[in-house]
Amino acid sequence: MARRRDPARIDDAQREGTRQRLLGTGMLPQRVDELLAAWEVAPASQGLPRDGRYWDAAFDWIAAQRRLRRAP
Repeated sequence: MARRRDPARIDDAQREGTRQRLLGTGMLPQRVDELLAAWEVAPASQGLPRDGRYWDAAFDWIAAQRRLRRAP
């Protein structure tokens, strides 16, 4: 019997993948979690559907936030 796709589980897995990707860049876990939470509430994340593109955009947004923080 084939399992049905569960959008919530897929979203959770994609979020965790993005989290691990950010941790791999050397970010601290607490900061990653803070930025992911901020992304999820940032103007409804620009109305993007919660799919792989959503989490790719999250990674890019967080990278931009880090660059802004480092800028003089």
